[in-house]
Parts: sequence; structure tokens; C-alpha cells
Amino acid sequence: MILILCCGDTTSTTEPATTSTTEPATTSTTEPATTSTLESTTTSTLESTTTTVDLNKSVNINLLPLVEFETCPKNVVGGEQIEVSYSVTAQDSYIVEIEEIWNWEAGTEETKFSDYNLNFPNVDETYIYASTITPSNEETAWDLALTIIATNEFDQINAATCIFKVSSNDNLPISTTTSTTVSKNIDINFPDEKDESYWQVVEQSGKVWLRLPTKVKNSDNNLMILQIIYDSDENIKVTTRTVLNKLKLEILDKEGPHQGIYPLHFYGQDDYILDIDTNEKWKVVIKPIANARNFSEKIITGSGSEVIEAYPLQNESNISVSNVGSGKFIVNTFLCSGELNINLIDTFGTINDVKHKVQDVCYLH
Repeated sequence: MILILCCGDTTSTTEPATTSTTEPATTSTTEPATTSTLESTTTSTLESTTTTVDLNKSVNINLLPLVEFETCPKNVVGGEQIEVSYSVTAQDSYIVEIEEIWNWEAGTEETKFSDYNLNFPNVDETYIYASTITPSNEETAWDLALTIIATNEFDQINAATCIFKVSSNDNLPISTTTSTTVSKNIDINFPDEKDESYWQVVEQSGKVWLRLPTKVKNSDNNLMILQIIYDSDENIKVTTRTVLNKLKLEILDKEGPHQGIYPLHFYGQDDYILDIDTNEKWKVVIKPIANARNFSEKIITGSGSEVIEAYPLQNESNISVSNVGSGKFIVNTFLCSGELNINLIDTFGTINDVKHKVQDVCYLH
């Protein structure tokens, strides 16, 4: 059983977390976080990093991971928690490691994703991660840096570094930059469910390649859900493919019986073909996203794979997640466009009341 509880506008720290008591900073990792640099070391003087490339070696830049900071504050106040977010993109190769390195003059704190069994983006996918830190409040300003390193299957690396100036409340540098914040007009109303004339139902036996609908009629949103109903004890494998017949996403590969609901046309790329591989009878129902269960109340429960409309979570919110069971438990959050926001949970077994801070979320899977 899965239990998700939504509550508004408070702060919390997400899992997994690491802490450091080394002064002058303590750190905690909130979402999978990494650091990437094309250098083999990070200096304690926090000088700007440089990128070195051996021109005698042929490098296919389409294989290199991409690392980019989404937020990188330049001046921060000691004693106050800050959050830094960054994206890691796998291009034409698999990412096998992401490292996050917090570095200051007196010490270093390093976290490897592989030590926590955290998910990496697959080929042609981008994941956004966040990390929090509470730097100590010193009398004089000091430098703090976060480096993210991503390594692919060919042992090629790419990296990015964000450097902060940490000051006390009395000594914080005065910035001459002004900014204007424009609040978004967020629609948290749930659309009406579509009747069966909008559905596509296919019931067959054996291996089939099924051409998927690419647009919902009378709608600007092409996001859909895929319901799989399989009563046999034999194995069934379901994957999606792109318009160029490139394998995109493995939805299901397990022994039955099985029922579950999965997202279609998510992750920023259209699904073109549904590849169903089994010798037994199966049924799939394709529906508009408006037919997904929704977060109209503050609590929602269920079991198995489910896609949930969660438009109230576009505002910064806390959610509390619980799970009872011994198997794999994953919760992904998505933007309104269907692109992945963050991988919120990836664990095994029972968890109880694990709190996360989320924002810009329209869908949960």
C-alpha cells in the first residue's frame, strides 16, 4: 500500500542525507546530487576550475554526460540553509556514476550516488537534483564550492562547479543587482474525465507492435496513461519505442498476473510504438491524462503502478510518503509538460512518513 500526504508551504529535508561536522560547514544531500569536473582533483583554495582535454584523443562529445547548475547563488549567509539544484543529462551513453563534492578551505565532503543506489538518467534523459547545506557563520567571509562530476560507461567525465561567498549577517556583500519576481498563474483545477470515445482498447494474444495515438482529440495536451491488464502467470515485457524505432523506455518485464497504470508521452519525447512481448493474452487501455486518479484531497492511497494528477504541488509544498511491502518502491515527479522533475524515492521495502519538499509538480508516478 502506498500513502501520499500533501501539506502546504513548509520546509523539510529529503532522503538520502549525509552530514559533515567539519567546520566551517555542515552538509546534507537532499536529492541525488552530483559534481562533475574534467579535472581529476578539486583544490582547497577554491580557485575557478578549468577544463583540460587531450587533443590527441578522439572524443565524441555526444557521448559525454552534461552537467549544468539550475541555481547557483553567489553570496549566501552563514548559519542559514541554502539549496542548490543542478541537472545531469545522459546523451548517447549510460551514466554509471555521479559524485557530489562540497569543498572549503579546511575540508571536503564527498558523496557518490552508487553508495546509495540512487537512479541515474538513462540515455537521452535529464534528471534534476538538489542538495542543501548549512554553512557556519564566521566573522570573516569564506569560500564554499560544490562540484558535480558525472561519469559515463566509457569512463569519460564531465563536471561543473558552483562557488559561493559565505558571509555573516553583518558582513554580507551588498549586491547592485535587482530582480523582479513574477508569480505564476497556477491552475490547480482537475480536468473532467474523458468518456470511452477518447479511449483506445486493444485485447490480443502474443507479441504485438501497437501504433500509439500521438494526440488527444480536442486537447492541447498529448499526455496519456497506459493501463495494462494481464492475467497469465507467464512473463510479459512491455516497452515503448520512438518514431525512429529506437528503444525508449522499459515499462514492464515480470511474471504475471499484473495490473498497473503507466505514463505515455512523458519524459519529453513522444512514444510512437508499444512493444508487447508475451505468448499469452493481454489487454491494454490508453486514456487521456485527465482519466488518471487525482490529488483532489490531501491524501491518496493505492497499490501497484499508478499515475496521479497532482496540480496543487505546482506550489512549493511538503508531501509525506509511506509504503508497506518488501518490493521495489519508486516515486517520480513530473512537470506539467510531462518532463521529469525529480526522482523522489527509489528504495526497497517499507518506509514510514518520509517527507519531501516539492515544487512545479503536476504528476506523480
